[in-house]
Amino acid sequence: GRAGRVKPGHCFRFFSRNRHRGMDKYEVPEMLRTPLEGLVLQIKTLRLSGTIHEVFKSALEPPAEQSVGAALTTLSEIGAIDSNEELTPLGYHLAALPVDVRLGKMLLYGALFKCVDPIVLTAATISYKSPFVAPMEQRELADAARRAFGTASSDHLTTLNAISAWRKIRDEHGRNFERQWCRKHFLSLETLQTIEDMASQFSRQLYDIGFLTERPDRRSFGLMGCSQANKYSGNQRVIAAVLTAGLYPNVARVHRAVGTGKLSFTTGATAQQQEVHVHPRSINHNTRGLEADWLIFHDKVKSTRVYLHDSTLITPYPLLLFGGALKVSHSTRRASLEGLGAEFVVAPRTAVVFKELRRHMDVMLTALIGKGVRGKHAGPPTQDEQSKLGDQGAA
Repeated sequence: GRAGRVKPGHCFRFFSRNRHRGMDKYEVPEMLRTPLEGLVLQIKTLRLSGTIHEVFKSALEPPAEQSVGAALTTLSEIGAIDSNEELTPLGYHLAALPVDVRLGKMLLYGALFKCVDPIVLTAATISYKSPFVAPMEQRELADAARRAFGTASSDHLTTLNAISAWRKIRDEHGRNFERQWCRKHFLSLETLQTIEDMASQFSRQLYDIGFLTERPDRRSFGLMGCSQANKYSGNQRVIAAVLTAGLYPNVARVHRAVGTGKLSFTTGATAQQQEVHVHPRSINHNTRGLEADWLIFHDKVKSTRVYLHDSTLITPYPLLLFGGALKVSHSTRRASLEGLGAEFVVAPRTAVVFKELRRHMDVMLTALIGKGVRGKHAGPPTQDEQSKLGDQGAA
């Protein structure tokens, strides 16, 4: 790298001259090629004067207005900033986690709802890749092996089942049998080990910002462990609810044809509904027995069709608890979520319970600001800001 820059020398490039001529002279600034949500949160913790758009405009090479607007929309959707672009209690904690903001929200609520191990493992899988492999010549066998781990109409829980089974085999039978078992069940051992390492890092980050009271290590958070942080790790409904907190608004509605029961799926509000399809490798593909009306998913990709990747079936309750702004009409016994384009029949007393639960979660997040071992990680709020945060929790 330094030949010709600090003293005479020879530079050997392992690519063609034509490729070299087509390269940019300088690397594109990170601000112009990566999502801006994390940077927006950091700017807010620094309390710079001016709006977010004004701060970005002062950069030497500012990002496009659309990119800044998209970041603000995402942060608003997940509840990290309010209508005035000020940090919420959730936003303060997300600013301290060096991960995608949606995964960060999932991790935080995994700690609050005491199901840390399955959530850090799921977050690691989403960040990295699935441990399942499907060789072209053995695709049917690989799909059958994957479905053998299937549970609860959930690709995420299916992967957790596979990881749990692998951990048990490793601990009980040793390394040699472990590799054979992974080959038999079409799992990548290297991927599983990477996922576990990443999950361990996520756990330590949660400890550093005060969301875990005991210092985690690689073995202390075994799936179904007795640790307080994993008190509800065996409850699939709690796990699905926390997944909803992180993946919202990636939500698809399940439609059933009258008579045939054939399923179809749509995403988006009523005016912008888009027909989508569950990916053929999903546990939820070609399943007529889905018992709920909603799917959360990690991503949707357009090829010959628009496919949902990594989906989990959920009831309306996680949506009412973790979705967008909740609007309740007591006279019509209806509740709606901002941006979802759907109404739910809800008893007035039940709607009040959901609003109260949301308020209590904000109170818990506010109480944890500055409790980590690294000190007041997100730039402690001023007295005036602390008052505003309290008002948000009471709203």
